[in-house]
Amino acid sequence: MRGLTDRLRVVCNVPESGIEEGPAVWKPTRKRLCVRNCFSLIEVLTVVVVIAILGSILLSAIGSARTAALVSVSKTRFAQWMGAMEAFRLEYGYYPVGGVGSDSSVALHEGGMGQRLVSILEGRNEEVNPRRVPFIRFTDQDFADPSDPDSVLVDALGQRAIHVLVDGDGDGRIRVAGYDFRGSLGMVSAPDPGTPGREVRTWE
Repeated sequence: MRGLTDRLRVVCNVPESGIEEGPAVWKPTRKRLCVRNCFSLIEVLTVVVVIAILGSILLSAIGSARTAALVSVSKTRFAQWMGAMEAFRLEYGYYPVGGVGSDSSVALHEGGMGQRLVSILEGRNEEVNPRRVPFIRFTDQDFADPSDPDSVLVDALGQRAIHVLVDGDGDGRIRVAGYDFRGSLGMVSAPDPGTPGREVRTWE
């Protein structure tokens, strides 16, 4: 009988002092601890991935909103320039850029045309503006490098490729350079090839 009791005590892991009464205490095994730790790591990684996705969406939304705002500023800037060109036409009977007889597209970023337009509209070019009427005063924000007197004009996005589209045949519609819209004057800017940006059109 003594031998049977000893064997039962060993199998049941009962101390020699006898069976201790009291509430059963759950002791996590190494396997259970591993499972719990693994789940915690997965949860952390999931949260990190979700935060990264939300962050990229937020940054994209902020970038789109900023671009849209700069496009709006560019259109306002171009509207001021076109207003000055319209005032010039009322004064002299023709636009300071573009030809007569057919629609034309004038690249302000090529051949010093931007600087020429600035000098005309500011009343400094007596050849084209003999009365030296100042139709507009350009600001530092209008130039790529305000400290350079030969600097090209830019839109609010910093884009230099700017064209003035002129209704040269007087039919109230401009069809040139792949564009077709109603109006006597328009402007469009675009990013340089291979650079990010967005085309800005005054008639849209």
